[in-house]
Amino acid sequence: MATATALYGGASGTAYTITLASLAVNAAQQATFVSNQAATLALDISVSGFVAVGAAAAIGNCWVLAAGYDGTTFPWGGAAILAASTAVVVMNRSLFSLDSLQYGQTVPGTSLVFLATIPTAGLAATTLNVGFGPVNMSQAFQMGGLTLPAQHAVVVVNGQGQAFDATTGHFGMFYNTVKQTIA
Repeated sequence: MATATALYGGASGTAYTITLASLAVNAAQQATFVSNQAATLALDISVSGFVAVGAAAAIGNCWVLAAGYDGTTFPWGGAAILAASTAVVVMNRSLFSLDSLQYGQTVPGTSLVFLATIPTAGLAATTLNVGFGPVNMSQAFQMGGLTLPAQHAVVVVNGQGQAFDATTGHFGMFYNTVKQTIA
């Protein structure tokens, strides 16, 4: 009898290409889209990451959203840059309303999916390694852990009340593929 076993992409994951250093307050940054075609063919993606608090105590949280792309429709209704990390407009209402969303819910006015809150509100200035995850992408897109969009990316929203600091190493977003092997 054959046994199906989970096969993870690696212990530390792969870094998304995303520029978070100096991200302005109330701004959002999309990572470069990652293809799940050809060689990847993952059933799921496990996402985790961390940010740092800026020069003053944080008054709000940060959020991580998921963007799926099927080759025709971009998750925020317009054209997006697939080959590079880019700034995006998340929605036309208060970013702090993101605090009321839960994992897997659609962000109003977009087809972006809510992944996680990074709890920075109330943390002291220059606090490092404020993390989240891991959270699974397939479940967030309501695909039951069986598949993913053809391409995906994370979108990080800075709601901590100040710009992120300029040190690249203070921020990181990672993914780990989940496949299945049958033996």
